[in-house]
Amino acid sequence: MLCTKKQRQRWIVYVHSPCRSTHQLARFLTILENYTPQVEYRRGCSAYLEFEEGRGEDDHPLALIGRLQREIAALGIPVSFGLGSSKLLARAAAALTDTCEVLWILPQGEADLLQGLSVELWPGLRPKTISQLLRLGIRRVGELARIDTFWVKRVWGEQGLVMREQARGFDPRPVVRRIPRPDASLSLPQPRLFPPRGKAEKLTVLRHLAAFLRHKYGETAAKFFLLI
Repeated sequence: MLCTKKQRQRWIVYVHSPCRSTHQLARFLTILENYTPQVEYRRGCSAYLEFEEGRGEDDHPLALIGRLQREIAALGIPVSFGLGSSKLLARAAAALTDTCEVLWILPQGEADLLQGLSVELWPGLRPKTISQLLRLGIRRVGELARIDTFWVKRVWGEQGLVMREQARGFDPRPVVRRIPRPDASLSLPQPRLFPPRGKAEKLTVLRHLAAFLRHKYGETAAKFFLLI
């Protein structure tokens, strides 16, 4: 029988600070890079990290985070840590914990977290998209996974399909190394999950959806789903 080498688990960490000051950003990023070269800077003193779960006790994710937490605390920067197997889970975990604390979403708890996570805490969504979801009665991330792909794509396009996949627990986005240069602006352009394009077409689709609901279920349903 052939023996295959067990694949080591990769974890994504979202380091988040409510402080927007960047006067110690260079030192902050240096500390992060001492732990992993995969550092994706976001803004202020926040970033994604990716690292492998080691074999030794000192390489356990919580042990690494503990040491990292102490080093950042020495700078006087308050941060929270979210750990998970994807960007979505890591950032959601950081949003659900208090400053200076750590929340690790274990694999066995991922489905339950997505099922109950408020769409208002869904990283990457624009406020207008969140408002649309709430008006459609979709208040939890997991609820979108039960919506037919036809309607998701008609309303939000390809980005809607990405959103639905995330709601089902599939988020393959890697941590992309992004470190601001000392001579560059610290306000880096951030990619949006839902870029503002095709607005007119989406509004037309929503009108058609409201008309369909009015015809099939009555005026009450149409008013409930109408977004504009």
